[in-house]
Amino acid sequence: MSDVMNEKHLYAIIRKPQEGKTFICLENIRRSPDEIHLIITMNTIKSNLQFFSRAKEQFEDKICVFNSRVKKTQDFRHAKDVLGVKKHLINGSDVIIMCAHHKRFDESIISLLDEIYDSISINKHVTIHIDEAHAYVPPYKARVAQMNFHDVTHRIYMYTATPFNIWAHEESTCQVDSLFKNIFIVDCERDFEIMRSEKYFGVKDCEIITSDTSYQMITNIIPSDFIHRWGNPEQRKGAERGIIYSWYETEYKFDLGNELEMLSYTKNVLLDLKGNEIDDNKYSYNFIPGYSRKLTHYMISEMILETYPSAIVIIINGEGTKIRKSSSGKIVTLSPKMNFAEPSDQIEAVKLCFPNSPVFITGFHCVGMSVTLINPTLGNFDNVIISHEQYIERPDVQYQLCRFLFNYITWDSSSVDKIKKTKLFVNDYQFVQNCLDYENQIDLIDTTMTGNLRTLKEVVGSVKIKAKKIPKRKICESPEALTTITLKEILNVHDDLPCIDK
Repeated sequence: MSDVMNEKHLYAIIRKPQEGKTFICLENIRRSPDEIHLIITMNTIKSNLQFFSRAKEQFEDKICVFNSRVKKTQDFRHAKDVLGVKKHLINGSDVIIMCAHHKRFDESIISLLDEIYDSISINKHVTIHIDEAHAYVPPYKARVAQMNFHDVTHRIYMYTATPFNIWAHEESTCQVDSLFKNIFIVDCERDFEIMRSEKYFGVKDCEIITSDTSYQMITNIIPSDFIHRWGNPEQRKGAERGIIYSWYETEYKFDLGNELEMLSYTKNVLLDLKGNEIDDNKYSYNFIPGYSRKLTHYMISEMILETYPSAIVIIINGEGTKIRKSSSGKIVTLSPKMNFAEPSDQIEAVKLCFPNSPVFITGFHCVGMSVTLINPTLGNFDNVIISHEQYIERPDVQYQLCRFLFNYITWDSSSVDKIKKTKLFVNDYQFVQNCLDYENQIDLIDTTMTGNLRTLKEVVGSVKIKAKKIPKRKICESPEALTTITLKEILNVHDDLPCIDK
């Protein structure tokens, strides 16, 4: 590696969605066997499980999973606290996998680095790998800086497809931002011998269909029986008291979006596809991400099953993975036993059970980052219906929703021959343009900017960026100012073991 890589900079590994960032991370670990590797994955069970399963194939008993709960049936090394991790490090573990959440960044990682530094028995340096860095680095810049400058830390790698908000503006006067003004972009071909492949299905390879905007709107009132079926306990109690719930419209809060418009648009496209692109008695693979409220996921699933009674709907959200189908006019939830860690393998198992049914994937956060939904057996998506205009000024969010993109470098020739031209249905072409601009810029970075320190102005090009607002205290305080802060531990629902969803 070059001399500049020996400096105490931050290192960015930038690849498009589903272009092999996990493979690069594992190769990175393999090439540094004498170091301890801390892996910080996206803060969902799904992502944690997916990374664990891939890492286990290579490193087996070298892995320790660090989280707050454990099931007696698990057959891997586990630690509930920092001292537990230290014990496993002394006994031979050197790959530590944890979810990204406030306790890890605010307390655990720094404490673990201190324990490693003070231990004569361990005597190793640490490399930290942060997956989906665009989501987790900005809110914790001060902590990341503190980790980076710790004596035991060798290097921090940040992996992302939407990298621009991990950089700081050059004019920033915040002390911590000085580290984030120049970030080293790793040349994966040179340093890890992983070549950039042309076998990648991108947004440019889709057939774009901009829908007619004159479709009929659904009612803005959420039916009370729907709330009783799918609402949370508070919503169900409200419905019992006579509270009327509505879909958000033009006056929506934050990034919740115009749910009424999205659901009406989705229903219209589903009806148009019936008997044409989607046959109710034939397998097809379809992707319809909802909005952040889970109620939109469940309404989409009901719309699908009303239009396609033979369909299988897989909902991936904070409640895990739910598989739903219609039976005797009612929607039922299936609970197949699937001993698969990879989400795409789980979906493949569903396909094998229902080979003549169209399969639909919906959800939001858990289908927006990290999770892989495509493999050679499933094939790529036939149809994608996507409508997220609330993020027009946040193309990074729109680009992360592109789970219909994939790398097919490892596919055999027969699988490659079956790749379809995914039909991408949008009601605003700006979504497509934002994603194309992002895709082109990531290609440009990968071909012309690697192997050097780069500023935000250099990497961003003409892509629109709108940074997510972060409290000034989190951004501007120095690492030293934060070292004495202690927080009351709050159990995080996503800090769970890598286990098969129920």
